[in-house]
Amino acid sequence: MSKMMPGMIGQLRGPQMKIGAALLVVAAIIVGVAITVGDPWSRPINGVGGLCWLVAAGLLALSVRGGERQAIGWLATVGMVVVLVIAIRPSNLVAAILGFSVAGALIAVIMRDRPIRWALLVAAMWLPAHLALAVGRVALHGGGTVRTEPPPTAALVPMAMILAAGAGGLVIVWLRRRFVRGRAANLYAAPGR
Repeated sequence: MSKMMPGMIGQLRGPQMKIGAALLVVAAIIVGVAITVGDPWSRPINGVGGLCWLVAAGLLALSVRGGERQAIGWLATVGMVVVLVIAIRPSNLVAAILGFSVAGALIAVIMRDRPIRWALLVAAMWLPAHLALAVGRVALHGGGTVRTEPPPTAALVPMAMILAAGAGGLVIVWLRRRFVRGRAANLYAAPGR
């Protein structure tokens, strides 16, 4: 596995990717702190975290430009994000880990070019989609409900979403490289070995 890591880490090259990924992690920490501290500080802290998250999503979106099969990548990303926003409550740690790791792995399977970037983009695009759904619900139903007492694990969910999506993508990259190298070695091996 150590031979594989330099190539995997190479997925993180590029200023938009580096800054976007770092800012996404910072945003998750800020949102986690906002969930933990409670009122009256939670709203302004959460606003800062949300703003960082949105900027990170924009930077990660820029980082996938110029790759292969852009339309397919965006359709798959948007589709997965919509499913995640509808299916996973932002307070459910286990569901977030499972859902985002599967989504990160799926987008990495679909997008061979820059799979880690696409996996992180799935996590980054979750907040804009979550906000759009909330605004849509308010517009349709005339008022929204705000959870007042989140469960103790809710502060871990933002970071878990990011790490799970990235890990799902990383596993696919590792498996793909392991399979391709093993298959190539078998193709070129001398007969009878």
